[in-house]
Amino acid sequence: IPVIAEEVDALRARAAEGRCYVACLGQFKRGTSSLLNALVGRAAVPTGVVPVTSVPLVVRYGAPSVRVRLDAGWREVAPDAVPELVTERGNPGNTRGVRGAELFVPSELLRGGLCLVDTPGLGSTSDANDAAALDVLPRIDAALLVTGPEPPITADELALARELTRTGTPFLVVVSKADRMAPSDRAEVREFTRNALDHAGAMPRGRVLEVSAVARPGSKENPDWRDLVEAV
Repeated sequence: IPVIAEEVDALRARAAEGRCYVACLGQFKRGTSSLLNALVGRAAVPTGVVPVTSVPLVVRYGAPSVRVRLDAGWREVAPDAVPELVTERGNPGNTRGVRGAELFVPSELLRGGLCLVDTPGLGSTSDANDAAALDVLPRIDAALLVTGPEPPITADELALARELTRTGTPFLVVVSKADRMAPSDRAEVREFTRNALDHAGAMPRGRVLEVSAVARPGSKENPDWRDLVEAV
């Protein structure tokens, strides 16, 4: 009963503040964390060359601060403690029992109530990571399904797309790391992704967007960045 009461209080606060939660979802190493950091214009969540995120991270508007949710409730932590609590290296398989974390940053993109949610990537070595990613689905308002070129959209990602379609959750499909592909390869990946979604009966909003978290917006290596920001 205390858990239910806590959830109700959280929903009331969310509605009162007009918060909207958009999750970044996808297979591990798709670059969801880097994409989120590029959207908010700062290194808000940890990134790395191996699977990093082990628990859901919510990035909200506010003065820089961090809090984590444990079984006993929310606790403020120092920013430099974040990697030890929310990453696969510092908290493998979430053995510390962190239920979530909120990172507050003064990003203009978030000022109106948008909250971006970074999730553990699917298909890593940890079943707990998959479970944590799937657990956010009932609590979000929309999603960015982040795929990539190597490999193109996977069965796990198509399953996510079908689930989002089934629940009526609006979502965009984003092919990340577009700067690593030649234009002809991007066109092939885009067509493959669209065909796979159609075959799976998944219905994302609009066209498949091709973006890069590192290339200049509007460049040939990052053609759809402005469309992504506008859509978000």
